[in-house]
Amino acid sequence: MTASKSFETMLLRLGPTIPQKTNIQRTRETIDNVLKNHPRIFLAKPQQPSFLTGSYKRNTLIRPIDDIDLYVLVHFSIHADGKKPILILREMARALRNRYKRGTKIRVDSPCIMIKFSGYRFEVVPCVFYVDDDERYMVPGPGAREWIDCFPHVPQKWLTDNNYQNNKKFVRLIKILKQWNRHNKVGLKSFHLELLTGMVFDQISEINNYPQAVYDWMYYVSDWVLMNDNYNYGSTTIKITG
Repeated sequence: MTASKSFETMLLRLGPTIPQKTNIQRTRETIDNVLKNHPRIFLAKPQQPSFLTGSYKRNTLIRPIDDIDLYVLVHFSIHADGKKPILILREMARALRNRYKRGTKIRVDSPCIMIKFSGYRFEVVPCVFYVDDDERYMVPGPGAREWIDCFPHVPQKWLTDNNYQNNKKFVRLIKILKQWNRHNKVGLKSFHLELLTGMVFDQISEINNYPQAVYDWMYYVSDWVLMNDNYNYGSTTIKITG
């Protein structure tokens, strides 16, 4: 078996399975229904209560599944205008606890509500959209004391463009690199790894095959780390010794 074929075989085992996707969709629909039918929660778009973001939406998520990011569109004047986001976070958490009464861990972990299911976790974020800017939203800031601006759709568009420019191999390469990152306990944050991959292939014309692409990624990233000695990614510091 060639190296390229081995990568293709590995990719078949990385993404969520069809049963997992089915369960995730059912959970999302349940969360939507709980929140839109609650008497003290007012959604901005009851017919379209939420949207997915993060690795699951971008199709870069690998097994085992960590979390699913779900943004719920709440009514601005009722829940956000002059009000702290912690209030709606607590209200949403109470509503969800009433639905999942036994065996499901639900807690407010600003800026989201964490819901732990068997095999995956949902992170539910209340958000407010801007009428004059479909890229811009408000979400809870640190400590849920205030609302801050967020642009959750921008990474998806950026990744889609990169995937198109790289023979539709960019997303799949990210999955391979995430598996390497997880298996070797490197500690790179998922989104930072995606950004690093974009930086690498800004330097190279396109991705032609996975073995060469992985080599190119390792070459450029290790070179950047060496130049910076200690390169910080979120809470992770990669130290080069030798």
